[in-house]
Amino acid sequence: MKGSFTFNSIRKEYIFCEDEGRTYSTAPVSRNLLSIPGFPGAHLINSDVGVLTIQQNVFFDSDSLTDFFSMKEEIAGWLLTDKICPLIFDDQPDRTYHAVIDGSIDIEELLLVGNITLTFICPDPYSYGPEQIIRLETILGNIVNIEGTAPTKPVFELNVLAPITFSMVSNGQEYMVIGKPADVTEEEVDDRTNVLHEEGSTLDTWSTTPVKVDENFSDIDGVMANDGSGIYVEDFGTGNKMHGPAMTKEITPVQDFELETIFDVITDDNEENFRMEVYMFDENFNMLGKFGINDNSRYLKRIRGLARVGEYVDRNTRYAIGSSNYERELGEVSLMFFRVKRVGNKYTFYISQIVNGDHQDTLTATYTDDSGEYLGRLRYVEIFIGKWQDRQRPFRARINNINVWQLAQTTVDQTPIIARIGDKITIDNQNKKLLLNGEPVVKGDFGSSPFSLKPGENKVVLLPENAVQGVMKYNPAFK
Repeated sequence: MKGSFTFNSIRKEYIFCEDEGRTYSTAPVSRNLLSIPGFPGAHLINSDVGVLTIQQNVFFDSDSLTDFFSMKEEIAGWLLTDKICPLIFDDQPDRTYHAVIDGSIDIEELLLVGNITLTFICPDPYSYGPEQIIRLETILGNIVNIEGTAPTKPVFELNVLAPITFSMVSNGQEYMVIGKPADVTEEEVDDRTNVLHEEGSTLDTWSTTPVKVDENFSDIDGVMANDGSGIYVEDFGTGNKMHGPAMTKEITPVQDFELETIFDVITDDNEENFRMEVYMFDENFNMLGKFGINDNSRYLKRIRGLARVGEYVDRNTRYAIGSSNYERELGEVSLMFFRVKRVGNKYTFYISQIVNGDHQDTLTATYTDDSGEYLGRLRYVEIFIGKWQDRQRPFRARINNINVWQLAQTTVDQTPIIARIGDKITIDNQNKKLLLNGEPVVKGDFGSSPFSLKPGENKVVLLPENAVQGVMKYNPAFK
C-alpha cells in the first residue's frame, strides 16, 4: 500500500502520495550585513529565513469515486483552509510541518485523470518532532539539552509552591515574566482573603431559608446534594416554568469582593434545558445582583451568559452580560468559569469557557453603580439550579466550586501577591501566552518577550527560587 499524508488532522484513504514524487524547495536564507567604512568586508548581523515550499504528486483511487460533486466538495473542504495546519507524511511520521496550500487545486483533474501536484507552503520553515517533556527543579539554574537542529520555543507549566508576587523564566538573556518583583523597600502583601470556599462537602452548612430568585423566570423547589465533585440537584421538584432548589450561605460581610464559580454542564438532548445562577445579597437581604448561565432552547444546545446588578426589572436594565453579547452553541459538554469583582462602585463580570484547562471565548463587562443603590456589604451567597417544566433533566448541571474573597487595596510601598500555593502558571513562548490557572494575564514588564532555546545545552532559570517548579515542553525543530 502506497503512503498518504495527514493534513489538518484528517487523512483520506483514497488519496496516495506518488513514490519519489515530493520535492522540497529549501527555505532561502538572507544575510543582513553591516558595512563599516575603512574596514574590509562586512559584519554579519543576523539572518532571515524564508518560507519552505513542498510539492507533492498525489493520485486518486478511482474505485473510491461514488458521487463526483460531493467528493469534490469534500476534498476542497479538507485542503483549502484559511489557516496554517499540521502536515504529516506517512513516510515521515515523526516530523510535522505547519503548512497551507499555495495556489489553486484542480480537483476535477485529480478525480477524472487521477493525479495532480499539490503545493504546500510553510511560513515556519522548520519541521518538528514529537513533544519532549523535561522536569525543572526549583534551583536557580536548570541545564537542559535541546534536541533538533534549529531553535525551538518552549512551553513552561509551573506549579506554585509558595505565595509569590511574580514568576519569571529565562534562558539567561531573554525572559518572560508575570507579576512584579517586590523592591527591598516594599512589603509583599496578599490583597485577597478567602471568606468562602465550597466544593459541596460542607453543603449541610447552607440553608434553604431565606432564599430569593427572579420569580418571573424560576420557582424554588427540590433538593441539592453533593456528588463528591460539586453541588448537583438530587430532586428538581415540580413547577410550570424553570424550577429547582436554591440554598443560601451566610458569610462574613465584605465590601470589596471577588466571587468565582465553575458551572459544569453535560446535555445529551437539545430539550434538556437548565438555569444555573449565583445570587448576591447584602446584610438586609437586598439583592446586589446575580450571574449565571442558562439554556432555554428545545432545539439547540445553547448557553447564554447572565450577569446583572440589582433585582430584575426587565431583560436589559443593569445587565452587563446577556443574550446580546454572550450566546454560544457549545455542544454537549460545557465547563464555564464565571467571576464578579466589585471594587468601590464598579462591578466587573468575566465569563469564559474552559477547554483543556485554558480559558477560551472570554468576555469581560462592567457596570458602575453611580447611584450607590447596590453597594451594601455582601453577606449572603445563594445558588440556584433549575430545569424547565417536566422536560428531561440535564445529564449534568453541577456547580463544581464557589469562592469568595475579600479584597484590600495596596499602597505605593506594597506589592500584591499574584499566585498562591496550588496555582498553576503557564508561560507559552510558542503561542505568546501567559496564563494563571488557565486565564490570560498581562506580562510583568515591557522587557518581557517570548524566547527560543538553541539546539544543545541551555540554561533555564526559574524565579522566584524554591517557589515554583514544573515541566518544560517543546517540540524539537529541524532545518
